[in-house]
Amino acid sequence: MNVPERLRQLRKKKGLTQQEIAEQLHMSQNAYSLLESGKTKLDIQRLHLLAQFYKLSIYYIIDYLPPEKK
Repeated sequence: MNVPERLRQLRKKKGLTQQEIAEQLHMSQNAYSLLESGKTKLDIQRLHLLAQFYKLSIYYIIDYLPPEKK
């Protein structure tokens, strides 16, 4: 799953609107819509805010498994 799909999935699972998420990220609904559609890249600051908001790892949002610690 790519990042835009993950963002949409997380938002819908919580029953939130794009406007509600956009307010948490201090951006317009239109700008957030562009993130969900993949037309704009997610910057690290907003990725961090989303991870905090959803109480998830950044790795989960970007669908990446970090290397195992040895």
